[in-house]
Amino acid sequence: MAVGEFIILLSIIWISDFKHNVPKTFCYVQALAFQYAVYVQIVTALCFAFHIYQLLVHFKQGTSQKLQQFYMIFIAIIPVVVVIIATVVTIKVDAIGPLAINCDIKRPVWARLIGYSGFNLLLTFPGVYFIRSI
Repeated sequence: MAVGEFIILLSIIWISDFKHNVPKTFCYVQALAFQYAVYVQIVTALCFAFHIYQLLVHFKQGTSQKLQQFYMIFIAIIPVVVVIIATVVTIKVDAIGPLAINCDIKRPVWARLIGYSGFNLLLTFPGVYFIRSI
């Protein structure tokens, strides 16, 4: 969470007139870095929910080495893959632009679903299942 806030606070340099003065390159870097930070948080929360599910529902006493390796690979690879997909789509449709105080995927709206809001929506369902089962 702190990394995401830091990425947004980088915009303070252009605070006087952010929408008109911010360079396009900075906009892309900031938006995609924020996407990555949010993806890491979402995937970590999903792994945490699954682990709690394993401990409480299946009465596991600890974690296996394979499950820990799966968590690490899942947390390391999924955010990178989704950021690559988001990068390709947003650059192709020129979807990143300045908002009030930060840069994010702006238009078209369907491109926002490739960003963290859509990915978060998709990962909500398995996360809710694991928590609901407790």
